Amino acid sequence: MKKPILPLNESERLNALESYSIMDSRPEKEYDSITQLASYICGTPIALISLLDENRQWFKSRIGLGASETPREISFCQYTIMGEEVYEVTNALENEIFANNPLVTSNPDIRFYAGAPLQDANGFNLGSLCVIDTKPRMLSDEQKNALQLLANQVVLLLDLRKKNADFKTTQLEFQNFIELSKELVCIANVDATFRKVNPGFTTVLGYSKEELEGRLFVDFIHPEDLDKTYKEVEKLANGHKTISFENRYRCNNGAYVLLSWNASPDPETGNLYCIARDITFEREQQEIVVQTTNELKAILNASALSIISTDLDGTIKQFNKGAENLLGYQADEVIGKTSAGIFHVVSEVVQRSQDLSEELGELVEPGFDVFVIKPRKFGIADTHEWTYLSKNGTTFPVSLSVTDIKNSAGEITGYLGIAKDISKEKEAEQNLINSNNLLDESQRIAKIGSWKYDLLTDNLIWSKGHYNIFELEELPENELNDAYRNRIYPEDLISLDELSENVVKTGENFKINYRIVLADGRIKEIVEIGQPYKNRRGEVIGMQGTIQDVTDEIIAEQNLINANKLLDESQSIAKIGSWKYDILTNDLFWSKGHYQIFELEELPSNQLNTVARSRIHPADLSILDESDKIMMETGNDFKINYRVVLPDNRIKQIREIGQPYKNEKGKIIGMQGTIQDVTKEKETELNLINSKKLLDESQSIAKIGSWKFDLITNDLTWSMGHYEMFNLE
Repeated sequence: MKKPILPLNESERLNALESYSIMDSRPEKEYDSITQLASYICGTPIALISLLDENRQWFKSRIGLGASETPREISFCQYTIMGEEVYEVTNALENEIFANNPLVTSNPDIRFYAGAPLQDANGFNLGSLCVIDTKPRMLSDEQKNALQLLANQVVLLLDLRKKNADFKTTQLEFQNFIELSKELVCIANVDATFRKVNPGFTTVLGYSKEELEGRLFVDFIHPEDLDKTYKEVEKLANGHKTISFENRYRCNNGAYVLLSWNASPDPETGNLYCIARDITFEREQQEIVVQTTNELKAILNASALSIISTDLDGTIKQFNKGAENLLGYQADEVIGKTSAGIFHVVSEVVQRSQDLSEELGELVEPGFDVFVIKPRKFGIADTHEWTYLSKNGTTFPVSLSVTDIKNSAGEITGYLGIAKDISKEKEAEQNLINSNNLLDESQRIAKIGSWKYDLLTDNLIWSKGHYNIFELEELPENELNDAYRNRIYPEDLISLDELSENVVKTGENFKINYRIVLADGRIKEIVEIGQPYKNRRGEVIGMQGTIQDVTDEIIAEQNLINANKLLDESQSIAKIGSWKYDILTNDLFWSKGHYQIFELEELPSNQLNTVARSRIHPADLSILDESDKIMMETGNDFKINYRVVLPDNRIKQIREIGQPYKNEKGKIIGMQGTIQDVTKEKETELNLINSKKLLDESQSIAKIGSWKFDLITNDLTWSMGHYEMFNLE
């Protein structure tokens, strides 16, 4: 490994770091809050407070990263501590320093890094506050400024931690001679003199007991604080039982300290019992906190997120600009006046209380507890989707993350809620769901599926419709191709492989029919249409397209062919034909049997009517026209006989039966029916008539008659000669 780069003051820097006694210390919420805020502000999944000793970088706080430390020689932060400004790497893969870094080439796959140095008061860079992402990006100037401000707060926390540690050490050193209290405890008499003081006075002010006892306490008060001190003491004379005030006391070295007093009078003796606390350091820290708070407020107000803090009961304490913009309330309308629960839909709060009660195994009331029970009980952030209700009554979805706020003693003092409007995300998500559902349903109805195949990875992706057609459960992309090939009819698989090779070579679109064999042996007919897709160099790297299950269509088509063939054969045997005439278009349609009877070749429908009329016997055209007219007027079916004259002058006798068909409004829009060649039937009928006539004439000449009696029907039939002999009609 490469040796880490070192600052020129590395030895002194390491000493400075060691003086904080921070390495390998336990996690602290104050630091975790800063890393979490850095992650929110910079929009990165990883945020770290990193401290660098001789061999490693150790993380005092980490968000989004499991490791607690890494070797220093591969750390990004070793470069951050070389300067005084935010060090940023927008894309580590394109950075010659980090391109081969194991933190880049493997877990955690760093692509973006930005770190602000943690510089103490002596100018030593102890480490960095850094944010990391697995995607290339760049911070805005505001985000960089915010990151540096947060880094400054980390240093303040380190200093405060160090000072607190020093302060505790000092307390232990003085415990042996603090008799009653670490506070300044005294008794003053009615003439405003110190009667007794505890060692705390010596500790704080630097005077011995002898130098203070018997002296007027006003002799030590800062001249500017005398008037307010007199006014407070006068309250005791006016009946107040206790007074609380602050003033500055002069120390033995001439400096002043700020003391916070609580005093009560003894009515019997007139003595004042007083306890004072040196709040000089505390006030300084408060001023630092105020300054820090103002800086943090500026950061929070610069955020588009809604950031709201509350006390333990849910009353709003902080309400940033993002919250104002999101919810429509001004900060002064809600701070100290209402609960954060007013922004929520009641039904959602009730439902969440029921869900949490079931999850946690205890009753969670539908109130503020719904939002804070997890941070309060388990110390974890509770992130949940809610519907926010704005001032003007509009609602919108948000992602709300609630964490606890703790003081330096680890006690929960309130809660912080950070919300993001996810309306666009939800809309996009719903649109995608709707589109996918519509696509799936459309493909299901149309028996269509879509697919995409990556030649480089051999991964195959199918739509839901494709799975339905192949009757397969959804499979991983890297397993699907094998399952697909196993379904293809063996003979057709060869054709598909040849087609794929040709598409890769030519880059041409394709269409192919093939069969698939299902698990139960059924066969489906498939039509597939596809096209290749290429890289920037024009090389085919994959294919995509659609399939359609045309099994039913092919079966129906074959059935239709068979039915038409059967109809044609039946009509040919029976010398029958069928027809259909469209009045609106004047188009006439004939079956094959009809053409055979008229001895015509098939003609276009718009020419057939003219040719058909030319074959009708001229004397019979009026019969046809009259029957058509009557049918149009009455809507009744018709049955007529007519003759057709063939080119060789042969005449066929035709019997035609027809009926009208109507539109939705009941109007006749066409006719349809059948014809039958009854030429032989007519010839037989004529021969029968002639034979009967000849028989009748023969019997008349010979004076003979014939008869027939049916025993079943009791019907008696006579010939004409029989009637003549009996002189009957």
